[in-house]
Amino acid sequence: MAITCIVYVAEFTPDLPAAQFAQIKDRDTRLYGKHQATGVRIIANGFVFEVIEATSADAEQLLDQASESPYMGDPEILIFAPTPNRQFHPWKIAQAEAFDEQEQSMKRLRDLGAMALQSSDAVPSIIAKMLGCFDIPSVSSYLLNSSAAA
Repeated sequence: MAITCIVYVAEFTPDLPAAQFAQIKDRDTRLYGKHQATGVRIIANGFVFEVIEATSADAEQLLDQASESPYMGDPEILIFAPTPNRQFHPWKIAQAEAFDEQEQSMKRLRDLGAMALQSSDAVPSIIAKMLGCFDIPSVSSYLLNSSAAA
């Protein structure tokens, strides 16, 4: 089964109440499980970064559903590429406490996405570098091969 990797960023409601976050987490964890999707969604300082790994149709459907959220702006696709193997454990959602230098980090994410266009073989290592932009303890534990994040 061919797997597609979609990576995007979008604006996100920064003051989402904890109860609403928990509902979104529960609903989306079930939804992504139903679609056999892996990846991670990171919410940080008013924006969302997400990696979705699934069949092409399922990945696109999950992206469409996420972009319909009243809490999220239009997604900016950074990577849309086939991948030979999954890079993530089952889908997770996380909140980052801080996102230093947001404008500079967004530029870095975009630059890394452009690099992925040049070489789809580099997508796994590029995603690991993207995850490194976030201040999340043990972020490498999200990856199946955590040495890729080193």
